Amino acid sequence: MMSENIYDEMITRHNLEDNIISGIEGKIDFYAYCNTPWHSIGIQAFVNLMAKSNSEVRGIIFIANQPGKGHIVSENDFQFDKNVKVKFYKNIDALRENKKELLKKLVCGRTKIRDGYVNENFLILRPFRADIKFGAQYELLTGKKCKLYVIDEGVGTYKSNWEIFHEKQKGNKKEGILYILLSIFDLYLKRKYRLSVSYFTLFNYNKGRLRLNTSIAKLYQTELKKRVTEKEYIKPNGKYVIIATQPFEIEQDIRCRDKINDTYLNIMKVFEQKGISVYIKPHPRERDDVLKEYIKMGYKLIDMSDALEVYLEKLKIKPCMVIGAVSTALITVSVLNKVPSASIIDILGNKIDKDYLKTAQKFKKRYSDYIYFPKNLIEIANMVDKE
Repeated sequence: MMSENIYDEMITRHNLEDNIISGIEGKIDFYAYCNTPWHSIGIQAFVNLMAKSNSEVRGIIFIANQPGKGHIVSENDFQFDKNVKVKFYKNIDALRENKKELLKKLVCGRTKIRDGYVNENFLILRPFRADIKFGAQYELLTGKKCKLYVIDEGVGTYKSNWEIFHEKQKGNKKEGILYILLSIFDLYLKRKYRLSVSYFTLFNYNKGRLRLNTSIAKLYQTELKKRVTEKEYIKPNGKYVIIATQPFEIEQDIRCRDKINDTYLNIMKVFEQKGISVYIKPHPRERDDVLKEYIKMGYKLIDMSDALEVYLEKLKIKPCMVIGAVSTALITVSVLNKVPSASIIDILGNKIDKDYLKTAQKFKKRYSDYIYFPKNLIEIANMVDKE
């Protein structure tokens, strides 16, 4: 059931947040940031969980765009319970004119919240990392407490800031330095304002290893089923596999692009010889020219409008396997859709970019309980034969 009072208005993020603080938006229970289909599933699961213990839940969802792709999420992607009322906004890109003034306030200001005040009725949901700056701004200017929640972003959620800094600075040193400085500033604000941060993520760390949050995974599975329609985009004849691609954005990924794409082509050749179809599920951020290249290579493309996890729930015949490199989808289809997944990083070998190799090795260490890591094409073909 869709929530009531759905809007589709355009606004800058900072104007919207100023309106929330000033009370223009009225009383709301949550404010969520979303820019991918995967984020929308997590937000839907969290909010519908809230709705079970409240007679009514009101909130705002801010839908951000993807660079070069526009908005790839819409209000129609969400399936909220009847007692949830949501107002949707889509972003307009613009710099905050009073940014320096705001930062000065955050550094020099003192919260008006009295000690012992723990009424955290307003929740701020954000994928990847907690929205520390807005949380601090909200508490400073309203004198009320809020609670921050981190929604699952994917593999980035479980990387340390130090890892991400190294990945960014290999391609652009300024970008890497800016990231770590902002992370340090967020840590300062979190401590200064005593911000409360919780996690609504599929995994957590237990004795150095990632373990599945089974209760949250069940909530995600429930919400995936709510999105299923009768429509099926593909009706394969016989066995098939899906390759889940990733955008080559940071420098270490770009340097491995040809090697990864060549490996996918070799996989397609092996499977086609066995009469197994190969489909590609492009990442939402991949550009149109990249999609045209996939078609030229002979791949069959799957519609990009749904998250792969939703897509798999629609299919009567599930793929034998989902294949990728270091994609979030490899983890999620395994734990949520119960579809086997395999990473090609061991097939790539050691003769790839050393920084990418380090990232790949950490990926394997973190997720080896949930993903296969075949060493060669014969091994991956045998795996599919057994499914």
